[in-house]
Amino acid sequence: MPKVVLSVYRALLRAAKQFHANETEQKSLYAAVRSCSLLPYDGIREDWKREQTLRQYIDGMTPHNQLTWDEVATAIHARFTAESKLPPGERLDRAFDALRTVGLHNSIIQTFIENGHFTPKHRTQAMEFRIGDIVRIEGVGRGVVVSWHLPQLKYRESTSRYTVLVHSRKGGEDDTGDRWKLYSTAESRLKLAKKQQPIHNPSLLFYFDGFENGRHIPCKPLATRFPDDDSSSSATAASVPSILELQNADERQLIEYLRSPDATVVQISKTVLEAKWMDEAGPTARRELEAAMEAYASGDKAKGFQDIKNVVDSHPTYASAIEMLAIAALDDNRTEESLKLFQRVVKLKPYHLRALSGLATSAAKLKRWDLAHVTAAKLIRLEPQSSIAKRVLSKVDDALYHLF
Repeated sequence: MPKVVLSVYRALLRAAKQFHANETEQKSLYAAVRSCSLLPYDGIREDWKREQTLRQYIDGMTPHNQLTWDEVATAIHARFTAESKLPPGERLDRAFDALRTVGLHNSIIQTFIENGHFTPKHRTQAMEFRIGDIVRIEGVGRGVVVSWHLPQLKYRESTSRYTVLVHSRKGGEDDTGDRWKLYSTAESRLKLAKKQQPIHNPSLLFYFDGFENGRHIPCKPLATRFPDDDSSSSATAASVPSILELQNADERQLIEYLRSPDATVVQISKTVLEAKWMDEAGPTARRELEAAMEAYASGDKAKGFQDIKNVVDSHPTYASAIEMLAIAALDDNRTEESLKLFQRVVKLKPYHLRALSGLATSAAKLKRWDLAHVTAAKLIRLEPQSSIAKRVLSKVDDALYHLF
């Protein structure tokens, strides 16, 4: 390499290493927005787009798919040494542009770090509400807690204040107007809502990954920002069962084992669960379904689809048959139909991993980002290495930029 090119290459590697370190430590514009530590400001879309562009520069790097530094360095080296029809001067100009872009972004993130946007916040025992709680604001209505802080007061005791994202009527006139209505209010004006049901707001997917047990589930950056509020972090870790326990486990126990830290236990649990679900409608229904699946796989798709449908008509709660019908509909690009069928399966079997994968894929194809996001987030909680969940969540992240 010429000396000037080598100097730019080394400078770019240093800047990229800082960018990679920030991404690995969840110090990014994406994380700041999703942790509710950073509200929209003039120019934020340009800054967010720059961050997305830098990730795309390294193939496969997303907030849900972190790469090692060696992989990043190899990708940068490959771009520098790849053959190109561009004149050397123009290639050097582009390298300088890349260096300026990374440097500018690193500078913005450093400012956020110094301003405390990524510093974890720890609650006091006196605080009543947690992130994700469904509350009612006096004189306003229902909402969900997305943030809190303790003002530092000099002459009197500080009391906690909460930031609440309010419920908006789905499809109503306030659907868009309320999307960034974040109320900062004193604890005295809040009480837990009587109806512990999910709220609706177009901006909900910025902060939460679904709804379970009467609370909205904080996304990873939000849970990291408020570690004491994440009830799942204090849950007892799933045990590692013996082979005998796996063989004798019922459906509820097998679902619990899906959360096991042991990959072998998870795989065996999935296999046993799928076998149980296949046998759920009896041996005759299973044989009919397997014959229909074989016909479909052999190329006679019309007959196979109709035979699967006949099994579903005869056994409307047979989750495995409905799942196969949904897969066939998705394979035939009947995405609306596949989405409804996968929803039926998930309603019957909330932890059916293949159905969750299919539902997330169908929702993403239809640009139903709320549903795609919640489903993929649930899937990745159950199966952290799910490539489908990561791919769908990356598509949701791209959509977030346009929704911002």
